[in-house]
Amino acid sequence: MMKQSLTLALLLAGLIYIVSCNKTDPHINDYDQANIDTISSDGTIEKPTFESYILSGDAKLKAKRYKEAEENYTSAININSKSLKGYNKRGYVRIILRDYKGALEDFEKSIEINPSNESSYNYRGFAYYKMKEYKKALDDYGKAIELKNDFADPFYNRAMLKIDTGDFNGATDDLNRVIIMKKKDADAYNLRGYAKYNQERYNEAITDYTIAIELNENHIEAYFNRGDARDKTKEYFGAISDYTNVTKLDPKNIFAYLSRGMIKEKIKDYSGAIADYNTVISINPNYTKGYSARAYTKYISKDYAGAALDYSRAIETGSDDGNLYYNRGKAKIDMGMEAEACADFKRAFDIGIKIDIRYRKICGITEK
Repeated sequence: MMKQSLTLALLLAGLIYIVSCNKTDPHINDYDQANIDTISSDGTIEKPTFESYILSGDAKLKAKRYKEAEENYTSAININSKSLKGYNKRGYVRIILRDYKGALEDFEKSIEINPSNESSYNYRGFAYYKMKEYKKALDDYGKAIELKNDFADPFYNRAMLKIDTGDFNGATDDLNRVIIMKKKDADAYNLRGYAKYNQERYNEAITDYTIAIELNENHIEAYFNRGDARDKTKEYFGAISDYTNVTKLDPKNIFAYLSRGMIKEKIKDYSGAIADYNTVISINPNYTKGYSARAYTKYISKDYAGAALDYSRAIETGSDDGNLYYNRGKAKIDMGMEAEACADFKRAFDIGIKIDIRYRKICGITEK
């Protein structure tokens, strides 16, 4: 069974939930470096405080100036090395910076300071997850839940890990818990839909994606994923509508154009499919799949010369996929170019592609 492409959702979901444990002051706009020093009532400049560094770090985090945020949190820790807050915040920003070892050290220090803080275990579990140490991650998520069983974040993060390891049923159970606690969480519905999709529960997945969209009408991943699920249930026009919504929200999303083109092929709208593949190629001229998809559509619409040219362009992107040579050979056979077709079939055969017996006979290819 093919796993559904989650696009950005699975990549970002964990950080979305981690950040819910690490929210900055909502009143912060730009607490910049100049504001770290504080001015007393008599006008003298006082030394920076732990809190001033934390606030400055939060502002840098909000502005996506992650390295500067890390430096501010480090300065806060240097003032107060016994604060859970400093280590958790720096560990979080280190995850964003992909310094997982450094993040792990921070969360271990947090746990040393307070072994009963559920957020620290959730954080450390996420760091282990990013390091692909899944057993340790599961243990930490379990500990966080044991300490606070109405804490949604470790359930969500554990669900994401279970999806990564193919435990879609377990992921669904965890996301059920999240949704009980956070009934208006669009990301939770989207991720549960993904888990159900991979259990071939397509209609249930569509229901979850629809709720996610109702909660957040700009949820790109939910539109994309619902399009995939509607494809499975043969709701092709609904799928096209969903992929179109993705392109409206993200006009450079090549996967939405590619997927919409493939649906158009299924309903025999070949010119519409080719138009979508043209867009894919215009966005990324080096994307192999754009050329191979367009080549296939041209082939089934009997434009053999156009198909052969696009398979050549796909090969020129640097791909050594034997199917490209095999399919180009088929187009060339239909164009009456037997010698060139046989060269392609032989190349595909050498790469490991199984060649249809009729082409083997034409080209004198003997099975090994």
